Amino acid sequence: MKVMALPMWRRRRFALAAAKRFWSLGAVPVLLFWFSATATTTFEAWRYFFLGAVTTAHFGIYFFYETMSLVRAHHWALLEAREKAAIRRYMKGR
Repeated sequence: MKVMALPMWRRRRFALAAAKRFWSLGAVPVLLFWFSATATTTFEAWRYFFLGAVTTAHFGIYFFYETMSLVRAHHWALLEAREKAAIRRYMKGR
């Protein structure tokens, strides 16, 4: 059975949602690492480096989870399209 492709607007919506999450949250660890590099004391440098590492790990897990949920939604949309096409073919043959 042929898998129907999603319409372009829907594919674009998934891509935009992922890009927005990455851009808005990805800037936080980058800023923390930059603060670490430009810190005036060793304590500040380690503090910002540690915060940067923790937020990088946290956002990495979050991005993975969000990406998987987008993939799951994309997969379900493909299954729905396939099911609708099968029903249409069945009804046409009756």
